[in-house]
Amino acid sequence: MTSFLLQFAISNLLLSVPLALIAYAVHRSQRSPTLAHLLWVLVLAKLVTPPIFSVPVVSFPNISAQTASTPIQGTEVLFDIETDLAIVGSHAFIEARPAAQPTISNGSLIAFSRTGALALWIAGGLFVLFRSLKSVFRFNRRLRIACRRVDPVVQRLATEAAEQLGLRSSPEIYSVPAEITPLVWWIGGRAKVVIPEEIEQQLQPHEIKWILAHELAHIKRCDHLVRWLEWLACVVFWWNPIAWWARRCLRANEELCCDAMVLNALHPDPQRYGLLLLHIVELLTSSGIRPPAEACAIDSGGSLERRFRMIVSMNTIAKLPRWLSGGVLALAMGLLPFGIAYGQDYDAVERRLGAAVADGEITLSQAQTMMRALRATSEDQELEKLKAGIKERLRHHGEELRKQLAAGEITKEEMEAKFKAKEREMWGHYREAEMKRHRREREHGEDRELEELKAGIKERLRHHGEELR
Repeated sequence: MTSFLLQFAISNLLLSVPLALIAYAVHRSQRSPTLAHLLWVLVLAKLVTPPIFSVPVVSFPNISAQTASTPIQGTEVLFDIETDLAIVGSHAFIEARPAAQPTISNGSLIAFSRTGALALWIAGGLFVLFRSLKSVFRFNRRLRIACRRVDPVVQRLATEAAEQLGLRSSPEIYSVPAEITPLVWWIGGRAKVVIPEEIEQQLQPHEIKWILAHELAHIKRCDHLVRWLEWLACVVFWWNPIAWWARRCLRANEELCCDAMVLNALHPDPQRYGLLLLHIVELLTSSGIRPPAEACAIDSGGSLERRFRMIVSMNTIAKLPRWLSGGVLALAMGLLPFGIAYGQDYDAVERRLGAAVADGEITLSQAQTMMRALRATSEDQELEKLKAGIKERLRHHGEELRKQLAAGEITKEEMEAKFKAKEREMWGHYREAEMKRHRREREHGEDRELEELKAGIKERLRHHGEELR
């Protein structure tokens, strides 16, 4: 389990780094915040998606174990080559060395460090989890106590803004007697928009509509769902700077996209809309009440200077082409299930087991048993691949013979004779591989019996010596 979790973390980290660099390049260009936002979402999704398919990468040998004895035991290596089938066997045995006094080896230190790293990872994740959930439930409880539905005039403004943005229905709008920024709040059920009472009392109706339209744009884009993807990535990978970096950049592009939706749908005066946002942020963010990170607040993305420059310059954001969004989606579907896995380097495993025998951590018999089990699993897989390859090649050979028969080049009897000859030849390779494996298993069984007999003789001699003494 420890190895799987660490491999999951390292694999997703390695795959998310190039994605994050691509997203940051698009982010820095400031040409397509919509595409940048989509790429940052892909980075977060990749971080938390466990690999379903793994691309094997051969692991590097353990340098500390290179001074160990020779490999424990070889095995048959089966090569399924396109032009021929070759079976190559090799046998090697580990040199029996006297067991030393048990010491703390490099392998033990590595195992201890892995366990310690996993324990620290879990402990930090639990701390971030409980702290964030405590903030969420405390804020939600305060909203339930203080929230009230807005005046029908304000709700009607929200309905008009929702229609202009293309929302099917307008969510309920609530106000609170507290100095907090307008936000979208969702922890299940329908999302709700929360605004401070000060906005209802001080702003003009068209200005209230602009503010509501900005928050409704978050709902149309499903940003309240992305908040929880961010939360999951930052809880699980709290130690990974990529997760926090992606969250910050994602929110910056998210606010630009929402501002662009308001400008494109409601056509407000750009300067007045930009100054309104600055006024809201200056008026309400100076208070000590801050919503949790899981809320879609109007100032959660930062980059106010960039937002104001985009709004005032009328440099609105064009809608992302369908082919481009489809391409990113296809990239996500193809990349998310994949991970990087270490392929088994048998020589490195043999050296590590040899070092463990030399350090007295395990016996020679235990090391040989471990290596046999590991190689037996590999042999089963190789035999299955060999069988599948034989079937496929026989199928192609049969098709070629049928084409020759149809062309009149050979008779039906000749076709059957050639196919049976090829079938005998290829399945003969498979039976030879099986026989070699069974013979080797019998030899291993005899070796185990001899080892048990030797151990029994040594034990009886030891007892006999004690009685004589």
